[in-house]
Amino acid sequence: MIEPSIGYYNNQDVYVLDVKSLYPTMMINNNISFDTVNCPCCPFSQRPEAVVSQEIMNLINDSLPEGEEREPYWICKDPLYKGIIPRLLTQYRKERFRHQEIGNNPIQLALKNLINGVYGLFGNKFFDYSDYRVAELTTAFGRQTLEYMQHIAKEVYGFTIIYGDTDSIFVTNLRNQNDINKFLAECSIALEDVEIEVSKLYKKTLITKKKHYIGIPTDPSQSPDIKGFEGIKSDRPLWINLLQKGLVEDIKNDINTTINLKKAYLDMERGSVPADLLVVKSVLKKDPSQYSNNSYQRVVGTSLGAKEGDAIKYYKSNSKGKAHSNPSFLSRSKYLEMMKNTFEDQLMSLGYDFMKDVVGMTSLADLI
Repeated sequence: MIEPSIGYYNNQDVYVLDVKSLYPTMMINNNISFDTVNCPCCPFSQRPEAVVSQEIMNLINDSLPEGEEREPYWICKDPLYKGIIPRLLTQYRKERFRHQEIGNNPIQLALKNLINGVYGLFGNKFFDYSDYRVAELTTAFGRQTLEYMQHIAKEVYGFTIIYGDTDSIFVTNLRNQNDINKFLAECSIALEDVEIEVSKLYKKTLITKKKHYIGIPTDPSQSPDIKGFEGIKSDRPLWINLLQKGLVEDIKNDINTTINLKKAYLDMERGSVPADLLVVKSVLKKDPSQYSNNSYQRVVGTSLGAKEGDAIKYYKSNSKGKAHSNPSFLSRSKYLEMMKNTFEDQLMSLGYDFMKDVVGMTSLADLI
């Protein structure tokens, strides 16, 4: 993963270059499976070509604590044998493409989730065939692919890489729009059987930290992407959800993002925000009596007579558990604090200061 270059990229296109099905592709292309890694038929002495490259082993060992480095792995090179997992993934992928062609979207989506989820099983100790070596090799080959992509993008084409996630890189500062097509063509040759595509094209991009970004597509018919932010999460009150969506719309339409936030702040201070917009929802993962005494789950759950699996509704409060089921006990200062925590970093990346431009104050002490 490439550390994000935090900031607001306005009036410059940002291309999201994505490796399609990165981990399944690595498993298929490199014959990675629980029955092929360190197989009995390809020991060092008989098939040295089966030994995993030092580059891949370095990628694996670099992420491990000192003293826990792995000895070199090898992967079956028997030309007549393909691992069980690569065979299954190939079959599932072919079947997915078939359903795509006939327009059976539910089945193709189910197969897509199945294909992309297989890798994770091998790092789960509860899976009967779990094997950390399979997981390590898959991620290492994936990192190698992304690092090669980054090298071509930066060194060959002069792209500026502003972020890199698990299976994609965000690039901007193109000298020529046609360079993207050249880049994709070169990657298809250099990275055999690895498919890379432009998955997103943003005209405006806001990045605040890892896995937290807003992308406004160049195509006006496409909805903005809002990734990672607390403001869109279902365990936040609708008031916060609406403010987050409103901020994105303001970015999209070149409107000062502090105007609506300042109004919302003043409305909360005055107590004029409807209580139904401030409800917080949560599902109890266990019986209220099993939570700690001062937890909101125990306090609110007990007061509502709830049990494990029930959904509870409450308001931020200064009472026991910092929550109450009665809106009469809600704390406006708690919601203002939530608002600050949600939008401070976003405004900073846009060039604003929450305390100065929204609250009109200069210190948190003034806010409280």
